[in-house]
Amino acid sequence: MVTLLSLAPELLHEIGYKLDGSQNRELRTVCRQLNNALEAMALSTLVINLNRNTAKASIDQLQAYATKSTRVGTYVHHLEIRCLAPAHDPKSRETQNRFFWPYIPPPTSEDIVVERQLRGYLSLALASLTNTQSVTWCTSFQDPKWVNDTVQDFLKTLTGFKHFTLNFHGGFSGDLSLDCVYDLKKLTVSGYRDSHAVKDQIAGIIAASPALDHLDIDIGTFPQDEYSPSLQKFLLRIHAEIILPITHLNGRCLRVFFDDKIIRHFRSLKSFNVCYHEYDSLIGSTWHCFQTEHIHLEEIHVNITHISSSLIDYLTSNYKQFASDFYAQVLPKHCESLESLELRPAAPGSWCFSDSLSPAFKSCQRLKELAVTLDFCPVSNIEGTNGLNVVKRTASALPLLERLIVYAVDGTYREPKLIFDSSIPTP
Repeated sequence: MVTLLSLAPELLHEIGYKLDGSQNRELRTVCRQLNNALEAMALSTLVINLNRNTAKASIDQLQAYATKSTRVGTYVHHLEIRCLAPAHDPKSRETQNRFFWPYIPPPTSEDIVVERQLRGYLSLALASLTNTQSVTWCTSFQDPKWVNDTVQDFLKTLTGFKHFTLNFHGGFSGDLSLDCVYDLKKLTVSGYRDSHAVKDQIAGIIAASPALDHLDIDIGTFPQDEYSPSLQKFLLRIHAEIILPITHLNGRCLRVFFDDKIIRHFRSLKSFNVCYHEYDSLIGSTWHCFQTEHIHLEEIHVNITHISSSLIDYLTSNYKQFASDFYAQVLPKHCESLESLELRPAAPGSWCFSDSLSPAFKSCQRLKELAVTLDFCPVSNIEGTNGLNVVKRTASALPLLERLIVYAVDGTYREPKLIFDSSIPTP
């Protein structure tokens, strides 16, 4: 496609002339169908970034949406608002120091003209984005009050709005209000500073979103400590009868611990980010809580320097539980059809063959190939020749078995060692 687009129009005409009329019409129809299908995909994201460097292009963009001279407003599913401050100069050194003082440069005459145009187009442009499902809003201390009001009014009109990202890295003005946001499935907050007003508004969004399953609160780049805002503060406004179905939690730099009041929201948790978490007494209790509540994570993000014995205990408990579930619930359901089974764990434990598991293997009467692993760790109950004999006795009860393979692990976490591989003649 890139090659065709790079051709000169004259050459494309020449190609068209070599086709007859019906072929040209068919080609035109195909191209139109491709355009209709791909246009919506290519234009599904709209980025608004108005500052001193982008003023003309941004105003032209907003004018096109406001006057509906383009029909692509309905294609937009994700809106990203990066900046709506005509006086903002991203190259200014004072602006780059916004974390230390709220420097607002005086508006020039051109800035005043641009803001007047922005007032005329912004509300109408946003109103054309009727199918918006996801919004990213990068707030700024330079945002005029009327800009905040306009964006907030727009958010109130959205019916399919489910994903909301708030970026506070540019600061925020005191008149910011988020009462218009509710019924989310995904909420992301980054660059957050410990402001009681903002914290309460975020808590309000969470309380008004009973189907929320993705919660990401990143309070910044500073390591979490005992004075950092806690996860509990953001969940205080949830009614007692509501249980959030949260599967993803990012509490980077946040003080995260789970007590009886909030653990009910995290029993379906699958992904957990607790990086830059240095309050060890809390994180240790977290892993213990997950183990007690049988919360089985699929993804964990933690600083390697903060890996603790409580985390190892939690991971080990999952390892044991999965093995028990497999032998007790999964294997029996496939015993009548299973022909090949290989179990080769890299570490000693519940996945290794033991005398108590022999009945589970014997029930698989159609097995032709079987590979198991023995636990040669000093604390195991099966060692050396005795363990191999138990495996052989189990294999003798499988009438169709053609091959038996036995590995061994010894607690060094090396590759399992092959200790037996034999073909078994069928009767």
